Amino acid sequence: MPKLSALAAFSDINALLDTYGKLLTTHQQRLMSDYYRFNLSLKEIADQQGISRAAVSDTLNKAKKSLYHFEKILQMKSIKDQIMVISEDASIPIPLKKKLLNILKR
Repeated sequence: MPKLSALAAFSDINALLDTYGKLLTTHQQRLMSDYYRFNLSLKEIADQQGISRAAVSDTLNKAKKSLYHFEKILQMKSIKDQIMVISEDASIPIPLKKKLLNILKR
């Protein structure tokens, strides 16, 4: 996993969740969403799920490792990021930009 500031890491995890979230278990998806999207604390999640804070932390860490592993192998987030940079380039014709953005929506 790359070294990132806390905010950048939070943003990176959310982007990975958008890309690979469906590859996680339903339980992992729920806990990752509660923590990274709804900003619930470990205690709040643990109380809500009826599990320990340690179990929540362990699940989050395993899910994060899985997301980074998926990205290392598939590189879909990286490709999306590159397409976004290209689509923002002023020298690229608008019809091509639209095609690139449609590819991202798929």
